[in-house]
Amino acid sequence: MRVIAVSTCDVMDPLETRYKLIRAKLAGVTTNMLGVALKVLTERREMYIEHLKEGMKHAGMALVLTESIEAAENCIEAARGWRGALVVCGVAASSARRLSARAKDLNLYITAAGDTLQEIIEKASAIQAAGVKPAIAAESQSPMKVAALLREVGNRDLGLRISFPGACVKDTASEYDMVRQAALAMLYLRYGADVVVIEANFKWAIQPIARLICK
Repeated sequence: MRVIAVSTCDVMDPLETRYKLIRAKLAGVTTNMLGVALKVLTERREMYIEHLKEGMKHAGMALVLTESIEAAENCIEAARGWRGALVVCGVAASSARRLSARAKDLNLYITAAGDTLQEIIEKASAIQAAGVKPAIAAESQSPMKVAALLREVGNRDLGLRISFPGACVKDTASEYDMVRQAALAMLYLRYGADVVVIEANFKWAIQPIARLICK
């Protein structure tokens, strides 16, 4: 699985989510290699569920960034019957069994995040024991450390590997920020990332990454 996940972390309008996903498609990203990354910034269920449903129409993967078990459960319910992959990022590994009970036939992943390989292995093992597939999110701020973790995780076949090279890039980001994010995304892909989360406000960055994924 090689996916570009378009970040809509700061968006409160589901139509903006659709706009970003369509723009990514126009840049050459096909549905089966397109994901949407949604950060739950509100307790209003209808707001983030509309984002999720919009993402499910246009993408083959949805990453939900939340620390709320209730929000994760709501997203699992909304995605039931969807053929794509739902990745829950931010909940504790100890919550995996509770979420697994609701997932049923859903293709569900839960992230095992950490700065060290040992920390990631322990969390991934707990998630697997609960009957859920683990995903790996390397949290280190050092690009080469992230790349090394991605490679080591791949060597051990621990689970889906996700990188967030610039999840905090804003609409007002400088050209340097955008170039750096695109460069990090391509670095992490070369070191084995399965999913890379980028901002879709600069479509020129998506095209070279899409070409790299398609190789």
